[in-house]
Amino acid sequence: MENRLTATLSIIALATCVFAGSAHAQTVPAGSGTLGGNETFKAGPGCGKETDLLNATLSLAANGAWSAHTLDADYSGTATPADSKGRKWNFAFNGPSFAGFRGVLEDWATTLCDYYEVTIDTLDVPKFTLKVNKLGNEATVKLKAKATGHTDLGNGKGTYNTKLAGAWTLTSP
Repeated sequence: MENRLTATLSIIALATCVFAGSAHAQTVPAGSGTLGGNETFKAGPGCGKETDLLNATLSLAANGAWSAHTLDADYSGTATPADSKGRKWNFAFNGPSFAGFRGVLEDWATTLCDYYEVTIDTLDVPKFTLKVNKLGNEATVKLKAKATGHTDLGNGKGTYNTKLAGAWTLTSP
């Protein structure tokens, strides 16, 4: 009888934990939008800085997978919650997309450095977020990256920043 009571209490405790966990689980703001803004890349020393317009079509699935299409490339990866409200999500590139992003930055740095070929040695993306407003009809993406690299002339650093905003259409509540 005591074993049965212990087993019953264990099942109730487990069910309570599972229910509490699912009640606090965050729903991905699955949807899509075409977002626009500026992107800025600075390479140095002595290479320069450039700001361009950027438009991206972004999709986020209910399972946290995201994809983005820009004029230069297609990217994808995963999203994880960044706040307790379920409106802000941290993005991470998948392996091939990270390599593609690195390649785009290397090409841009090469252009800024008078076409001396730039190789990026380290690339860190400390911020890559999607934030959806309370109504779920507008979104903002922020991406910041820092790089170190070299040319035949020496070593340097670079920074990349973008902020995109636009209409967001939810595909799930």
